Amino acid sequence: MEERLERLAYRDKDHIESSRHTIQEQYYSQFNFKPDINAISKQLGQARTIHELHIDTGRKERFESLMRAKQEAIDQVIPHPPPTTSTHAPRLQVLVECLVCSRHVVAWCEWM
Repeated sequence: MEERLERLAYRDKDHIESSRHTIQEQYYSQFNFKPDINAISKQLGQARTIHELHIDTGRKERFESLMRAKQEAIDQVIPHPPPTTSTHAPRLQVLVECLVCSRHVVAWCEWM
């Protein structure tokens, strides 16, 4: 009984798999076309794990470098205001930061 179960569970499955592989090799051996894949296609076709696709550090680095470049361009167009020194400095500083932020947004939109 155990031998029959082992045969049904493992050996028959292995035999079917090897037969399938042999038939597949015979079928594809009749075709002589072998596509020539360029470097970009090879890179696109590389197997990646879910984790690698999720992290994607290259895209993140490119995005951060673009954001830094845009921020530098905005900083060249709009200089930062001098620090305020008065009794109302905290409120004035918040107001100045809001104005600078809005000018950055306007300059960024114009730059885009």
